Amino acid sequence: MSARNSTPSERDRPVFVLDVLMGIREEARRGRPFWLFFGAENAENMWSYIAGYLHCCYRNGFTDEEWGRFVDWLADVKHEFPEGGGWVKKFLDDCGGDHGKVIMKFLDLAAEFVATQRG
Repeated sequence: MSARNSTPSERDRPVFVLDVLMGIREEARRGRPFWLFFGAENAENMWSYIAGYLHCCYRNGFTDEEWGRFVDWLADVKHEFPEGGGWVKKFLDDCGGDHGKVIMKFLDLAAEFVATQRG
């Protein structure tokens, strides 16, 4: 995540999950290890991080509607969010059990979604 902190006047909305994930992706592409963000290079840890962030938003009165659209897009457009096993199991199978590849695949899909939705 950027060393530059934005002030409230620079933001017109809360920082939601995809904003945070885009920052993590940027840092990872610069060589920062995933354990720095998730405690370990582990897809389940990343999922727990996301769930915790979503819960924090909810507890602070924010609804992350973009996250819901992203999950729908993963399921309906990309067919990457299967019922039953969820994306973690599918991605681990797709990536031969390599958690680093799983995390980057997820972040790349999130970036693709953000690019198509935000422009």
